[in-house]
Amino acid sequence: MNKERLLSTYVTLPGVQYAPDGACVAWVESRDDKCGNTTDFLLCPRHVQVAQKRLVKDKAARAERQAKHAAKRSEMLPKWRERLARIETRIKQLDPPPATTDRAAWGGEIHRSILRSRPAMSDSRVAEMAQLLRDRDHLLRLIGDDK
Repeated sequence: MNKERLLSTYVTLPGVQYAPDGACVAWVESRDDKCGNTTDFLLCPRHVQVAQKRLVKDKAARAERQAKHAAKRSEMLPKWRERLARIETRIKQLDPPPATTDRAAWGGEIHRSILRSRPAMSDSRVAEMAQLLRDRDHLLRLIGDDK
């Protein structure tokens, strides 16, 4: 996108792409019409200046928002990590890993007495596990590469 087209987004109505008649396409609120001054491309010199001022103001506002976001994120990172650790602990309680990696020890038929001693995956436990996994994924996205 060339510079003047970028600037035109600050002073024109949405969707204006070009000026076929060589007239400035900037929208003038006070008279509810286009500027209409002659120009080479999209904007007359006056509206180029107006758009440049708005661009500078927009960049400053964006930088301020990004700084606020970065400060808030750095403030929240320890809390997110602590919450993630609690979630991981709860997941291990609800769905513990097998005591061994030997598939013969845990992958085949299990005696009824052992099955009775294992906690059942009730609907509420399944729902809790699903919520924990969603929360964990969300926190991992929030934390990102800052591990």
